[in-house]
Amino acid sequence: MVAPDKALIVAASEGSAEAAWREVVARGGQAGALAAELDWSATPLGPVAGWPQSLRTAVGICLTSRFPLLVWWSDELVMVYNDAYRPILGASKHPGAMGAPGRLIWPEIWDVIGPMLEGVLRGDGATWSDDQLLILDRNGYLEECYFTFSYSPILDESGGIGGVFTAVTETTDEVVGTRRLQALGDLTGALVDVTSIDEVAGRTMDVLAGAVADVPFAELHVVDGHGHRLAGRVGAAVLPAGGGTWPLDEVLASTEP
Repeated sequence: MVAPDKALIVAASEGSAEAAWREVVARGGQAGALAAELDWSATPLGPVAGWPQSLRTAVGICLTSRFPLLVWWSDELVMVYNDAYRPILGASKHPGAMGAPGRLIWPEIWDVIGPMLEGVLRGDGATWSDDQLLILDRNGYLEECYFTFSYSPILDESGGIGGVFTAVTETTDEVVGTRRLQALGDLTGALVDVTSIDEVAGRTMDVLAGAVADVPFAELHVVDGHGHRLAGRVGAAVLPAGGGTWPLDEVLASTEP
């Protein structure tokens, strides 16, 4: 049994360590301030005083880094993330994601990332994903998003794996931008030697048919002395309410979009 005076010393030491930890992570911007003020006893991780040093260290590194980092801890894969990671959460998942199980925050992609994370916890080793497609619901609608990231094991005091450390970069702009430039290049190349309007229409639609990720619908109308005629269509469109048609005559008359 610990003597009363020693128990007080232990309690004071633990309190000082927690206070010092909170002071350090509070310097990590908004996410750090959130983590420093959060009542962790209300989360699956429990009070900071009961955290293993490995978790405190990993979270401290994460919150004070300026690179997008994320720590997943325990079998519940509880999330702790930094300011640089916050944009990935969008408008709908922050601040609720701090201290919450990942399965609850990312249900729309858990079938993809869940097995990766669980494999790391099992001891299968680190993972690496390059420009991984993930369809996220982070701003109230589904988005096509791409990420390059790794999942690495965090060893705890027992030598086992206590959690997963993630370094991540969103590459959506690069992936989509490259794909769209490729489509424009293909279109330019396809039209180099055309000799008629019908050839322009046919080749344009052929290129756009291969670019449905960026152009899910397109119609090309040719204007001649008799008005306009449909020369090609890609995809399916939602017409104006009431079953109307495109206001092509109005556009031709006004020459305004």
